[in-house]
Amino acid sequence: QNRSVIVDLFQGQLRSELRCPQCHATSVTFDPFLHLTLPLPDPSQGGRTLADAVSLFCREEALDSDNGWTCHHCSQRVPAVKKLDI
Repeated sequence: QNRSVIVDLFQGQLRSELRCPQCHATSVTFDPFLHLTLPLPDPSQGGRTLADAVSLFCREEALDSDNGWTCHHCSQRVPAVKKLDI
């Protein structure tokens, strides 16, 4: 009864993975979304399509010391590697 065509078409789930560079343990979480804010790819480097923007959004990134993560396996605060997937 409480269904929406917009929600059915546009909702999704974001998979976030953090990986410890010390012990290689991973943590995976899933979060629902109704919209994403995508970075604009640089056209001079060949990025022009929606697929390019999604690829840029989902690329792996190393967290800096200000955004360190405490690994659940080795209990160290580390500059983890973060990867998002849709």
